[in-house]
Amino acid sequence: MPVLLHSASALQRHGLLACISALRTQQRRYTPPSKRDWSYQNRKVFTPRPLVENFAYGRLHPQKEWWRERKLTPDTFMGFPDIAKISLRGGSLYQEQMDPVTLSVILDRMVQMGIDDEDVWRKLCHRAQQIAHKTTEPDLCYIYRAIAQGDWFDLYFFTTFLGRIQRRLPYFTVLDCAVVIEAMGEPKFRHGSTLQAVLRHLELMVDRRDDHKAV
Repeated sequence: MPVLLHSASALQRHGLLACISALRTQQRRYTPPSKRDWSYQNRKVFTPRPLVENFAYGRLHPQKEWWRERKLTPDTFMGFPDIAKISLRGGSLYQEQMDPVTLSVILDRMVQMGIDDEDVWRKLCHRAQQIAHKTTEPDLCYIYRAIAQGDWFDLYFFTTFLGRIQRRLPYFTVLDCAVVIEAMGEPKFRHGSTLQAVLRHLELMVDRRDDHKAV
């Protein structure tokens, strides 16, 4: 009889130990990284877990509207650093990537805003000389007028654009001629023979053409 009692108590003890060990195996003391990804997500792009996060899809959430926040990128103009703030911001103008259209608009903006930074004018004037061979009207006229109104005289720019204007003169319209005449109102950028050629071309268009395409 004592032997049976001893064996029964041993069985009970063994069963209790088995239950405790089973409970211990069910406890996870370490959370793998794959289960902790929620803590790494940014609050602006946070994906709520179903039945866990208190998130109402039907309501407005201003804290998630990241596009309404103040932009952190510097101000740009036509895809390039804003010429009006380049003295404060610093950095490159990326003028080597400007085409004639972009350069004419940026130069006109400099004239309108009264920017007199010599380094900026020198770089843009040099870029205008580099692309003079592929500059056509009306960009050719606008670049010449902007440099003239900005009072930035460069002999190489002056001679290069005079030759380009004479080369493209047969393709000028009335407005193109008016822009060149306005630019040559500056004494430094006036050239007698070129001005006479532009006036002669303008006179012929006004006298001999009556279609709207002439303007």
